[in-house]
Amino acid sequence: MPLLWKPRTRSDATSFYARVFTVLTITIVATIVILSTILYLNFEDIALRQTYEQTVSNLEQTSQDASVMTVTAASFAKQIYNDVQVTKLLNNLSVEAVDAFNVINQMNAYRATSPFIDSIYVYNAQQRTFYVSSDLQSAVGVQREEEVIDQELVSMVGQLNKYEALKPIPRQMKVDNKSNPEEKLRDTYTFLLFDTLANQPRQNAVIINMSETHLHKKIDGLLTQSKGNTFIINEEGRLMSSSWKYPILSSVDKLPYIQEILSKPNSSGYVRGTIEGKKAFFAYTQPDSLGWRYIRILPYGEINAQINQMRMKTIAIAGSILLAGLLLSYIISRKLFVKVDKKLEQLNQLEAEQRDSLHILRQEYMRNVLLGWEKKSDSQLDAKFKKYNIAIEAGSPAAMVYIRLDRYQEFVERFSSEDRKLYKFAIMNIAQEVLSKDNQAFAVDMGDDRIAVILTGESLLGSDLTSLLLRSIKQLQFNVYDWLKLSVTAVFGASEDGISGLPALYNQLISASYHRFFYGYESIIDAEKLHAHIDKPYSYPAHKEKQLIDELMLGRTEEVKRLFHEMMSETADYPFVSFQLAFSQLSLAVNNTIATISQYSGSAGELHLPQLHTVMDNHVETLEEITRKFYTLFDELAAKLEEKRKTKHDDLVGSVMDLVDTKYTDQNLSLDTIAEELGMSATYIGRIFKQHTLKTILGYINEVRMNSARELLVTTDLPIGEVAERTGFSNSPYFFKAFKKVNGVTPVEYRKHARSAGSRE
Repeated sequence: MPLLWKPRTRSDATSFYARVFTVLTITIVATIVILSTILYLNFEDIALRQTYEQTVSNLEQTSQDASVMTVTAASFAKQIYNDVQVTKLLNNLSVEAVDAFNVINQMNAYRATSPFIDSIYVYNAQQRTFYVSSDLQSAVGVQREEEVIDQELVSMVGQLNKYEALKPIPRQMKVDNKSNPEEKLRDTYTFLLFDTLANQPRQNAVIINMSETHLHKKIDGLLTQSKGNTFIINEEGRLMSSSWKYPILSSVDKLPYIQEILSKPNSSGYVRGTIEGKKAFFAYTQPDSLGWRYIRILPYGEINAQINQMRMKTIAIAGSILLAGLLLSYIISRKLFVKVDKKLEQLNQLEAEQRDSLHILRQEYMRNVLLGWEKKSDSQLDAKFKKYNIAIEAGSPAAMVYIRLDRYQEFVERFSSEDRKLYKFAIMNIAQEVLSKDNQAFAVDMGDDRIAVILTGESLLGSDLTSLLLRSIKQLQFNVYDWLKLSVTAVFGASEDGISGLPALYNQLISASYHRFFYGYESIIDAEKLHAHIDKPYSYPAHKEKQLIDELMLGRTEEVKRLFHEMMSETADYPFVSFQLAFSQLSLAVNNTIATISQYSGSAGELHLPQLHTVMDNHVETLEEITRKFYTLFDELAAKLEEKRKTKHDDLVGSVMDLVDTKYTDQNLSLDTIAEELGMSATYIGRIFKQHTLKTILGYINEVRMNSARELLVTTDLPIGEVAERTGFSNSPYFFKAFKKVNGVTPVEYRKHARSAGSRE
């Protein structure tokens, strides 16, 4: 008879629980795998797009930097080409050694003002001679065409009509580097400046060689933590810079990903492909003004690293929870009164570790939001904020306060790395506490001296937002100094698009923070007002530069300081790059003036002007610090000029007299030609000469000419017209008029009276 009921045995219970646990385990594991795959595929597309946008933005910035270097190199070439001493050297068939020496020194001064110029060549086509300034001592000096190591350059100047003026020509320049014998070739961009209207294959030229290494450092510095590689190609697929594998000028148009990029000649974008069997991501820009395209290669693993890490964490956490739950269920099902203390202790330990890492996770996530790497909907962002316990709301109006620690270099030298972290953490806590009184606030450590505080809340819609933030920021600055003895500068602004507009606002605040340079430490900057104020083109005040140089030559230090401060301060009304341009231009002019003073007086040879890249690399943060350096230089120069002023003036007057005594027969001799030959200001020379002789230079020229004319009239039978010509007068009528005005009689009467008086004696 069949059984109606069968008692459950231990083996039945074990089998039942085994089946339940197996089904539950398979279901959860399958769910986790499916969800992880879906999330992974979606995140991958988002990550690729975000990586492309960030990379192209950086590449376009590098393109602009390259354009700036190109413009700077062209500007230097024009200045050198139009330089008085260089012009004199190029137009003379016979060049004195001292003239060549002066020109090379002048080129050294030009090269010293720019860190990316390797060498400068001035080519005299008639003499077939190069005048060279280079960072390689073996190349400096005067060289005939056959003596030049870089014979490719010799070939180029022999067929200039094949090149465009002031367009960079990438090439490998042959060098003779005594300090590094292994360096035989150097990657270089060459700029040629010549008279394009002459249309001659060989003519005078100025050649600038710009280091490709300097540009590549800028390119590779875009993503300092990236393992990618960046290079430049032209429209033919030829390398305009070196790459990880190929030298400059190599043809890479056969590579599959290059062919795909070249098939889209007028757009930017990205492609996926493989390099040496490994998947890679290729971002590229559209052609710039030179027809160059910037390409960056990123390993696929670098882009997907965070996604893979998130997926593995999800699987690991889910698996851990699953195993813990299964184990706990198994134990409880067999022993109801088992102690759970150990499990609770494990959970507590896990919670403590999670709390310790929460700060790092929150900071990393919010940095990604500010950098534009987390483009999600408001609901998705709110979910993330809730997960990381971040007390801001994605759908609310947003603003930001960007904080920079003042005197950061001093801060780094005073405190250890761990202490600096504690101080920054304290500043973030102070900022969060002060700024969260009327809004939700969250502080993000952006590295080095930078902190960004994100604000959300309905109060940000008020018309008194600016006054509200100013009040809070002043309290923040007071508390930081009172408690930490540190000062901070703050920049603030509001986002019209809420949280989604924070990346653009963050970049705007960074740009505005550079104006701390003008406003000084502990300044508060309204980014919106500043942007509206400085959004206009800058024009360099060349007339003020000339006035400053004239005052410097005259030793009027206070006026020089006033003009310098005025020229630097007025750039505060323009984008910060305007200051860099003005500083570079004025540095070059002052350097040239010091060289001129040193040449003629020997009083300033030991003075050296700080260069722009040196000043900025030394972590100068305010205009006052730069002004102090220059004021010291001006004072030292004035003191040395004063010591030798009298001797210098005597020598100058003697030089002028010697020139007049030897060149008075030249009809073109004048104050301007004398000033040009001496390389000094005509106003300055005229004033010093009159102070010492009580005569004008023009009066002295006429005096010498009259003395010579009187002597020729008495001692020779030359016609009056020839006497006028030999003594430098432009024509006979003018000579008659000038002679009678000085002597009271005409030249004929003077000759007659002088000879009759001589015969009576």
